[in-house]
Amino acid sequence: MTSYSSGRHQHFLCSTVKQCKASITTDAKVLSIVKNKNEHVHGPNEHKTETQQLRVRVSKNSGDVCQRPSKIIRGELQKMEESLLDRKDLKNVAMSLYIERRKNMPRLPKCRADIREALDAIDTTTNKSQNFTLVNDQETDISCCRFHLGQNWWRRIQTIGQSTEYKERSSEVGKWLNQFFGLAFLSLEEIEDCFVEDIMAVTPQNEKCLKFSDYILENYVAADSKFPPQIWASPPDSEAKRTTNGPESFHSYFNSQFYTCHPSIFIFMDVFQKIQTTTYIKIRSLSAIAPFRKNDRERIEFIFEQFCQVW
Repeated sequence: MTSYSSGRHQHFLCSTVKQCKASITTDAKVLSIVKNKNEHVHGPNEHKTETQQLRVRVSKNSGDVCQRPSKIIRGELQKMEESLLDRKDLKNVAMSLYIERRKNMPRLPKCRADIREALDAIDTTTNKSQNFTLVNDQETDISCCRFHLGQNWWRRIQTIGQSTEYKERSSEVGKWLNQFFGLAFLSLEEIEDCFVEDIMAVTPQNEKCLKFSDYILENYVAADSKFPPQIWASPPDSEAKRTTNGPESFHSYFNSQFYTCHPSIFIFMDVFQKIQTTTYIKIRSLSAIAPFRKNDRERIEFIFEQFCQVW
């Protein structure tokens, strides 16, 4: 059924069959029928009724832009009885949901100037009235994950072709390679001396060993290296976690909020602002020490004990 207003009245026309001239005229508030014109020249269209019923149900859930249209449609289909819908109907309902969502968003930017204009128009304040997207915290410390540090060094050993020697812990090369992985548990002042006096001084006369030591020196030990020691080296601490499990968990959750690879900037900002509401609570909880799993705690305590015995 289609409708239009003439000021004092609302007019409803039958849209089931184009040839049907049946119509109803009501008052402006659609409380009483003023005029009933012509009769329907057809029976009820059950197929179209089911499609319209699904469209109305789905449109009520159009506000949550993070939900996949297909997921919303499947959820509503479980709540209704249907027997005549086909794939084309589902596609049309999904398109109507997309159109309904677009009504609540500005025009998508098509150039850099449009992007700047759109960002200026978006309200980027959080529920705490803070403009979190414009904070540039230059004093933040960057700490390397020990797991990924060791993983990167192990991959380099494999690339050079020393994985077999590394696994032979009793061999000269195996003992020498294992010493590198202890560097991450030293203080910054001890890294250079340990590298030169304890590792390089006993380097096996092997071209592959020289390649690996040069790689560590140029990328991790030298003052002008890409990953200087202040990023990855620190004495073991039984209460500190040096992993990226937290950021990786957040990235996985953040990615799950979108159902397309390249969402519009308006959907992206909407999700960002909603996530920030729970981020405030997590920030207030930073003072509480996160619990360790038993295996992690035992491994850290063992490393800490070994470190204390050596020093």
